[in-house]
Amino acid sequence: MSTTTILPLSNDWEALVRPVPPHASFKWQETFVATPPKPKRPMATYTSPLDDHEETVRALPESKEWKQYVVELAEWQDKSAKLRASTMLDEMAFSHDYAVVGWRKKGTEEEWIKDAPDDWEPDESFDRHGVDIGGDEKRILWIRLELMEFQQDIEALNALAFPDRGDKALTPVTDKEVRAVLSSFQSDDGSAGRSMGGDTGAGRRRQDRDVSVRGGDAGGRLARWARRLVQKL
Repeated sequence: MSTTTILPLSNDWEALVRPVPPHASFKWQETFVATPPKPKRPMATYTSPLDDHEETVRALPESKEWKQYVVELAEWQDKSAKLRASTMLDEMAFSHDYAVVGWRKKGTEEEWIKDAPDDWEPDESFDRHGVDIGGDEKRILWIRLELMEFQQDIEALNALAFPDRGDKALTPVTDKEVRAVLSSFQSDDGSAGRSMGGDTGAGRRRQDRDVSVRGGDAGGRLARWARRLVQKL
């Protein structure tokens, strides 16, 4: 078994937690997140004014091909970030299911419990108020509703399940953060591509390398969220 840690919770329980391997997160995303293909770096045909010789090379910044590429890349980032936000809670359920090996009452040496009690059902108030708590199996619902009752326990679980991995950290975001992402989306009116970097010096080199969307518009926010939410963009 991989490295495990006993996590004391804010209620009467303690949980046995293990890290979620990067490969497990990657395979989940590969299975359930159909990210659209990234636009390819544009090519353009230029004609020599001396001998009318034509040559196809990479499009230069500020060319019409480049500007179209900027728009397509911003749209791709927007769609990718929306897709990742829409699947984030499902991925979190998988991650917590994997990370929580078992649980038991604090201060005991009993065997770790791995499944919800057979007679346990979510509180009836969900049904009475028409609240959809998802189609997760009983074990996941037990972890979410009974074991992890307090936000600080969820944060502690995430810290153990997803230790720091630098730029490729895959720690799931909270419900609040997901809602913030969704509320930041704007209509696809092409505005996301208007805040691209400059056309000279370091700005051009950054463009040439990555073409990241910047600024305070929707595209800039989506690019920053994409770097947090998406493993491979």
